[in-house]
Amino acid sequence: MPSYEEWNEAIIRFHTRNVPKGSPVYLTVNDEAVRQVGRSVLGLAEWDVAYEDFIIAVRGKCTNGREEHLEVCLDGLGGINEESGLPNGIAFLAITVLAAHKMANAEGIDHTNYFRRLRQVLGFSAGGVGRPPGLDVGQEEPLWRSWGMWLDSNGWAATAERGPEGPMRYINYPIGQALLRNDDVQYLERKYLEGLREPKALRALDQSQLGGWLLRQRLDRSHLREGFEGTDLDRVSAFFDEAYKVYQSMAWEQTEESVGTGLGLAKSTKVIAGLLRQPSMRGGAFYKLFPRVPAHWQGEEMVAVGSNGEESPLDQYRPGLFRPLWSVDPIACESRTFKVNGSTDWDEIVLPARRFWILTPDPEDMHGAFATWEKYPSLLGKKFLLIVEGGKDDVLSTQMLRFKEHGKTENGVGLIDWECGPVEVGGRTEFHGCMVLSAAWESIIPVDEAIELYEALKPVMKATIALTGGLKASGQAAWIEGYPPIASIYGFEKVLKFRVVKGERVLYDGNKSVQTPFDLNYCKDPGLYRLEVLWKHSVIAGKALRVLPWDALEMNLIDEGKWIDIGTSLLSGVRVDRKTEGVKW
Repeated sequence: MPSYEEWNEAIIRFHTRNVPKGSPVYLTVNDEAVRQVGRSVLGLAEWDVAYEDFIIAVRGKCTNGREEHLEVCLDGLGGINEESGLPNGIAFLAITVLAAHKMANAEGIDHTNYFRRLRQVLGFSAGGVGRPPGLDVGQEEPLWRSWGMWLDSNGWAATAERGPEGPMRYINYPIGQALLRNDDVQYLERKYLEGLREPKALRALDQSQLGGWLLRQRLDRSHLREGFEGTDLDRVSAFFDEAYKVYQSMAWEQTEESVGTGLGLAKSTKVIAGLLRQPSMRGGAFYKLFPRVPAHWQGEEMVAVGSNGEESPLDQYRPGLFRPLWSVDPIACESRTFKVNGSTDWDEIVLPARRFWILTPDPEDMHGAFATWEKYPSLLGKKFLLIVEGGKDDVLSTQMLRFKEHGKTENGVGLIDWECGPVEVGGRTEFHGCMVLSAAWESIIPVDEAIELYEALKPVMKATIALTGGLKASGQAAWIEGYPPIASIYGFEKVLKFRVVKGERVLYDGNKSVQTPFDLNYCKDPGLYRLEVLWKHSVIAGKALRVLPWDALEMNLIDEGKWIDIGTSLLSGVRVDRKTEGVKW
């Protein structure tokens, strides 16, 4: 049975491996996550035993006494382990989040309900109220601070925060990490069974397709609506990621009566893929299969098998993305699958059936390829490529022309415009250099066949912040001290309030004109800054900015660089890798 220390290290590894630097990390620990840690990190063969082993390990380390004399003991869990370099208290924090996941919506999300659940998972006898004995008020906060400082020092953004004064002050830490509670998961399972069971093509959606579907639903849970429709794009994305995990774990043959019993759980075996557009030396372009790294992939070697039996290793290309594979037709009425060898967790790559694709520019290279770089693309202030099924006279293309012209008479601009197109290529039509120009999408009703396209293009956010220039630390999602980026605000008001916060200090609070770049001279020193856009005294957009000291820079291995396909070889800087012979120099 793994020890507390082994579980502690495994949980940290599970939640941080393959997370891009600069990204937020949520300690989302529910029953399913514990089982996955046990299987994929600790190698426990028995799926159901992992949960019990975890509970036993944490109780053995963090409690003393028996039955009515039981009490919490956090001795030795503070700070950083000298040997591993990891914070000592994360397995205990994980069980506090596990308790938050078990809170039922109908019971009320308050401190009484939370501590009742925490007492249960720690093994205290029923009937007790409030904090378990031995866990004094605020005693767990230093563990959360150690976790946050460790994340920050290793390039990630901490997300656990203290709540306002009162009974929720310290338990806001674990409750804020439990994005989808257990009954939220059951609620979504029922929604998926009602709306996505048939036709079968709906069982192979990618993240943005499912996100769009969720936004079109009338969810009657305020917690979920706030999560999916919030102003913090990072937190919204985390909510969608958790909802997608539920979707991927669905066993579609189950009945609604089996929801919540554990009988409907299925282990996801799919690697979801998008597209990368690569210009051809002969003119035109072709589209390559662009697989996403599955959540919590632990780095095992995998080989993808093409339709003709050709094999290609799944090598990591960017954080969250594998290297592009072979060419594919971007538009198809059915999802396409490709076999994966070498893994016990994933057995196929799936390219979802889509009537349209939105490809955004390379976030690391303004001259790079258009691709599905983002799981949930934010289109405001960004030029993108749109590919739709059919020709220029078919329904999606004609709807695009309608969106372009709508509102021009009153405002002089339509809802959207583009630089080039529509261009027919085979059985599809492309619109190049698209940009959303207006927020007035509610003033037009699309035809039924174009509702999904309409929802994908309609702005969800009222504003967004773009960062360019400065001196960026390659591969670390951060800038270097003394050389912060230039910021631009994109939105539909002419002037918006802009604020810069570092810790609890407001460094700047003033008005900025939209689409007008401005310097961030107050962000030159190392640290984590919060950039916010406000409208009518409410935050409508936020972005984290991390500035590193010079001595924190890391050297990137050439294998983590960007590769350009030049026919028989791959090019990365001065290095060439011949595909056929494997010769590198």
